Amino acid sequence: MRQPSEKHLKQFGQNVIRLRNEAGLTQEKVAEKVGISWRYFQSIEAGKRWPSIVVLVRLKDALSSDWAAMFDGLD
Repeated sequence: MRQPSEKHLKQFGQNVIRLRNEAGLTQEKVAEKVGISWRYFQSIEAGKRWPSIVVLVRLKDALSSDWAAMFDGLD
């Protein structure tokens, strides 16, 4: 499987930040809901790490989002 580009990592991180802010949640609260460390979540938002599929599903649920919003601009 091909690794996401730096551009895609950054865009995904920006999408997560936007969705988190729209949900009115802190980084710590989202990390807690997803079951990951705050540092791991912070690295996702910073565009430094790509989450596993399990974390992606939990993140979508924690942010009450849909897949289209999470992957907006990642074409």
